[in-house]
Amino acid sequence: IYQRAVNPQPFNIDEDPHMAILAFASSSYAVLEREQRVTVNVIRHGFIDSIIRFRLDTIDGTAIAGEDYVKLSEEFKMESGEQEKKITIHVIDHNQWEPDKTFFVKLSLPEGEEKRTKLDSRETALVTTISDDEPGFVEFEETITLVKESARKAEIKVVRVNSADGRVTVHYRTKDIDATAKKDYQGKSNDFLTNRIDNHIYHIMFYKI
Repeated sequence: IYQRAVNPQPFNIDEDPHMAILAFASSSYAVLEREQRVTVNVIRHGFIDSIIRFRLDTIDGTAIAGEDYVKLSEEFKMESGEQEKKITIHVIDHNQWEPDKTFFVKLSLPEGEEKRTKLDSRETALVTTISDDEPGFVEFEETITLVKESARKAEIKVVRVNSADGRVTVHYRTKDIDATAKKDYQGKSNDFLTNRIDNHIYHIMFYKI
């Protein structure tokens, strides 16, 4: 399971020191279909010495409940002193390739809970389910990369898209057009290995001579 880390935002609880504040630990999560589950983390800031309740509801994106994942619509509880709750959402593994799909998880408060609990800006998380029944494709993220000579180097990003089954070895090499290797830039020819991570970014560095 992969998640994009987000630094916790500072909260101003001076107005009510007994107010608990809830948020997702990350704004996005990604999971390979074969894992068949994704875990989202809800964290509590502010006042922790109370029992609080919250709801999680899934919302369809390109992923459809019942076809791509199991719908979640449930109320949860954090005990006094508890600062994190991990909730598992089940993902449906298909036996044929399909594009990566997304759905959302919405954090909300039951009626009456807003008197002692608030939500911060991370009240919705994006979940991406990654098809892993085919090796996918490796391609440049951008077809054209512009760089100033003064930068002395260019960074070319390569991504693996549309599934990520198994490891794939990728060979790359430079080829002159207007610029000439050894005169205008340092030519390269090499291999790198991709793992089962979709949209992983590899960095190929070229240094101007």
